[in-house]
Amino acid sequence: MGCTDDLKGRIDLCNALQMDFLGIPVSWRETDGAAYSYRCFTLEKVAEAVHTSNLPVAAVVDGPFSRLIAQKGLLELLREKGHDAGALSKALKEVEEDEIPLGELVTGCAQAGAKLVVIADDLAYNQTTYLQPAHMRQALFPCYAGLVSRIHELSLYALIHSDGNLTRIVPELIACGFDGILCQSDCPEMNVAFLKERYRDSLIWFTGIGADLLSASHLDEQSLSCFMTQVRDMVRDGHLVLSSCVGLFEPASVRQLEQVYAWLAGT
Repeated sequence: MGCTDDLKGRIDLCNALQMDFLGIPVSWRETDGAAYSYRCFTLEKVAEAVHTSNLPVAAVVDGPFSRLIAQKGLLELLREKGHDAGALSKALKEVEEDEIPLGELVTGCAQAGAKLVVIADDLAYNQTTYLQPAHMRQALFPCYAGLVSRIHELSLYALIHSDGNLTRIVPELIACGFDGILCQSDCPEMNVAFLKERYRDSLIWFTGIGADLLSASHLDEQSLSCFMTQVRDMVRDGHLVLSSCVGLFEPASVRQLEQVYAWLAGT
């Protein structure tokens, strides 16, 4: 589509694909993607997006677990703190003291005009969560509950994004007050349709378009038909926003998404 990797390019892409939300990774300082796999934008850019995109803006911020991983590294963190909820809780508090508090960033997002805040924390891999749920209950979930409370006080929606199998902790995320989950639809160990049915009316699920669909060299009728069957299972009773959890990193992904949307529109 010829879109550039800047705010205007992202807005143009969302409009061209007729998306319903504009998601923007947000930090206190703009990054060019060198330290991340994606570009981060400032609060000023969030305000610009609100005024120029005509789309509800979702501010995506690194959560407390991601912040800790950025300092320690995942493997080192799991080795040093993963078995000790007290040590993990202490480390999370230290990160919050060392950096600008997440609550302040969330407040800035609200003042800039965002409608949703997405807490981006990869908590799991394909099999299960990185940490024992009991440890997360003691150390991490109180952080989430406080953040979600702050987000709701600002009249915003609170979402959480994570890859991997979240089945064991969905009830805990609901208890933290999250309004929705952005997750993988193609995680083999997590049945989103089943979870939607089990926790009916508790969450909005942002999912449905898997990495395999976006990375395929060609989408034939059989692939699209299988995809549509999965979507029908997930969309039953509503509470689903059809989306991808993997991002659009390659030009081919955009072309595949165009094909998927066109196919859905024709069914």
